[in-house]
Amino acid sequence: PAAAVDTATILNINKQYVTMTYPDIGTAGSRYLAILRTLKINKITAVPQSVPATTATVLTIRNDAGTSMGTITIPIGAVAGSQYSLSPASNNTFVANTKLQVETDGGTPTANVEALLTIELEWT
Repeated sequence: PAAAVDTATILNINKQYVTMTYPDIGTAGSRYLAILRTLKINKITAVPQSVPATTATVLTIRNDAGTSMGTITIPIGAVAGSQYSLSPASNNTFVANTKLQVETDGGTPTANVEALLTIELEWT
């Protein structure tokens, strides 16, 4: 029965982490991630795989309605493997069968600045 489950030692039973590749944050545009369950996004971490050379790049994270949850800025000269995060306080809840949008302003003209995004999902 449920009362027999040791909930004191079970951690993050309702959380999952998804990694999304953005192949070139140096070119303005958007990428999308399908959201298949009702959930909340707690945190998004972006990790550039190479160095943006001349200007900062801003990633805007949007919900299915296109409303911003906030931004992540990858600064000029960011070290490959650095982590830049956003913990959205609003517009971060989703219903099943919608999408998350990651939009880049293409701030750095350096070609092929790949970034990996890790997204913490919490089932609601």
